[in-house]
Amino acid sequence: MTFFPQESLKEVKSSIMQIGQMLHNKNMLAACDGNISFRFEDRILITKTGSFNWGLSETDFAVISLNGDVIEGTPSSEIAMHLAVYNASNGLATSVIHAHPVNAIALSIAKPLWQQLPNNCISELVIAAGIIPIVPYQRPGSKELADEISKHVPERKMMILSRHGALAWGSSLLEAYFGIERLEHSCEILLKASSIGDLSTLNNMEMAELLAIRESVGNITI
Repeated sequence: MTFFPQESLKEVKSSIMQIGQMLHNKNMLAACDGNISFRFEDRILITKTGSFNWGLSETDFAVISLNGDVIEGTPSSEIAMHLAVYNASNGLATSVIHAHPVNAIALSIAKPLWQQLPNNCISELVIAAGIIPIVPYQRPGSKELADEISKHVPERKMMILSRHGALAWGSSLLEAYFGIERLEHSCEILLKASSIGDLSTLNNMEMAELLAIRESVGNITI
């Protein structure tokens, strides 16, 4: 490939390979689930269709343009959601990760009327994520799903895709990974708490203080 600086390409591929393994280790991928991409200027490196994200090799990648033109390889069938983020983020997105975390999917099935995670239950969720919307179900890989995702970018960096999975983006691969990890961790807490009893919430004054802390750190995923 000549579309990326050679040193950067090797480093990015290595990072994506590590992240794919980390997602699998945390039970957020099975079989050929999920896809990971990285943008360099007007080119996007993305995992190939049918690739095992827990065992990626340097040949398991494709290159597409921001317009969706395939430049090299056979990209994931879910490129539309990646393009939706890159094109709606005002240049802020450098990486997009889509995974299938168990608790996030289970919660979207069990709580079909929720439009977002109740972030007024967990202090770290407020500081590290702000609002996590639950995107209404659309068929995987469809334009309709990409359009729904676009509605939340660039304001929201992570979201649950109802009955399907989760998506997170960031200014780096690590920030996007942290987004998926934070989202799934929060879903696990909320599901366990709701199985014990009714969810309790923080008061408005405390929520305002926590949101001020989030703003002070630049609204990044931490």
